[in-house]
Formats: sequence, structure tokens, C-alpha cells
Amino acid sequence: MNEEENVIQDQIVACLDGYVNQMTGKCVPNCGIGQYGLASYSQSGMIQKTVCLQCDQSCYECSSENKCLSCKKGFFLQKEEGKNIGQCLKKQGQFEITMHVQSKFGQSDAEKIDGSI
Repeated sequence: MNEEENVIQDQIVACLDGYVNQMTGKCVPNCGIGQYGLASYSQSGMIQKTVCLQCDQSCYECSSENKCLSCKKGFFLQKEEGKNIGQCLKKQGQFEITMHVQSKFGQSDAEKIDGSI
């Protein structure tokens, strides 16, 4: 018996068309909400490792650990200039407003402004 017949796959470390989900150990095409995919390559350009990693705890979706695409509840996205990514910052304070608008149709009778036709 030669060594090739005794090869046992211990774990998947890289995927050709996706990332290794560290919870399942299987290849997935994308990492899903709250995670991002990271690939590392050798000097010759060969894939060495592809893994799904957790976003920053304030991010709902991200493209890397600290580059958020959207934020969890209680946070807002402060975008980088000219980009749709940024950092999620904690919301502070409260904002309340009362807005009065005039009807486009000039109707002021409350019975006519109930949304019915």
C-alpha cells in the first residue's frame, strides 16, 4: 500500500468557488449575513485558504471586518467619502418632530383627508 491510498481528508481549508464556513466546515458560495469572505493566496497566486469571518459586532452586513455595508439596530452607517461602505456608529439621543404639511389638493376638511376615495 502506498501513501496515496491512505489519505484522509481532515478538514477543508479552501474552496475554489466560495469560502469555508467555519461552523460547518463545508464550502459555501457566500458567507451570509454578519460575515464576510476572506481569501489568502500564495506567492505563486494559488489559493491557500478561504474562510468566512465575523463582521464587527455593530455591522449587519460587511465587506471586511471593519467595512460595514449596513448596521444593526441602534447604529447608523457613517459612509466613507464617495463609497457605500463605512463604520457603524452608535446612535445617541432622541429626535422628535411634528410636521405640518399643506394638502397638494387644497382640501382642509378632515373628513376629506382620510385617505378614502
